[in-house]
Amino acid sequence: MKKRAFVLAVAVISILAMSGCKDKEKNDQIKLPILDEGKIEFNTVKAEIGTISETYTLDGSFENPYIVSVAAEVGGKIESVNLKNGASVKEGDVLLTIVSEDVDKQINDQQIRLDSVKQTYQTLSATSGISAAELESAKIDIDIEQNAMDKLLKDKEKYSVKASASGVISTLSGSESDYVTGSVISQGEIVCKITPSSGNVLCARTNDKNSLRDVNFGTSATITHLNETVGTGIVSDIIYVDNGDYSNYCYVIKVDDKYGDISYYEKPKVTFNTYTKENVVLVPTDAVRNISNEQYVDVLIDGVKVQTAVETGISDELKTEIVSGLTGTEEIIVN
Repeated sequence: MKKRAFVLAVAVISILAMSGCKDKEKNDQIKLPILDEGKIEFNTVKAEIGTISETYTLDGSFENPYIVSVAAEVGGKIESVNLKNGASVKEGDVLLTIVSEDVDKQINDQQIRLDSVKQTYQTLSATSGISAAELESAKIDIDIEQNAMDKLLKDKEKYSVKASASGVISTLSGSESDYVTGSVISQGEIVCKITPSSGNVLCARTNDKNSLRDVNFGTSATITHLNETVGTGIVSDIIYVDNGDYSNYCYVIKVDDKYGDISYYEKPKVTFNTYTKENVVLVPTDAVRNISNEQYVDVLIDGVKVQTAVETGISDELKTEIVSGLTGTEEIIVN
């Protein structure tokens, strides 16, 4: 009986000991520190409803893009040369003359005929009894011969190649030594090109017209210098400049004079506003990400970053249009 009581006592003590170990283990677990990663801070901006324009920006310069080509109207041997690359010329200056022996002979012969009919008219005018009809006929003969002379003199002008504008000879069709007395020039040959010395306009050049396919006559433009707007204008002309491998398109900007003279700004930027959309959802361009050919923005919802698929429209340097996926009220994560 005592032995059984002893066994029971040992069992009770063992149970109490085990219970005490579990309580201790439980207490030890509660006392372990809880790892707290803390709340992640996001930089956000609010999507907005606004206006956006598709733009293209080029470097601008004040110059005269209207280079004038000077061609020979007739062919023949060169009689005299007054032509030098880089020389300044005035409109009407004779650059080159071509031998015109045949025309000179025709002019001499015509002068004889003209002098003859004039003498006849003077003689008739001084003779009494000459009818008014005879005098009128003699006068008509003078008019006919004078018209013939005027035509020959006009033809003679074609043998003088003249500067068609005031400016600087910028390009010769060949070397200067190609144009010497006695050498032959062909009809229609471009003798030189002249860059006008006055009338500079604001130009923006590119060799890739495809990138500016939406820029046309009348497209509006904003002119900036050091990121400050200094003027506005419209495209008034588009000129193709054929320089071989260096060919380019020159967009001429008619500047709005309400800003005053802006020609003293060095190397302004010209931004073409090709397309404008109003009342669209806009987000920072940097917030739009491309993943596997899909576009996403990260939206903060109840403190949680949610990757949201979107469809984008046009963009400028700072903002991008969201066509679908957002309403314009979301908090957009930008970090």
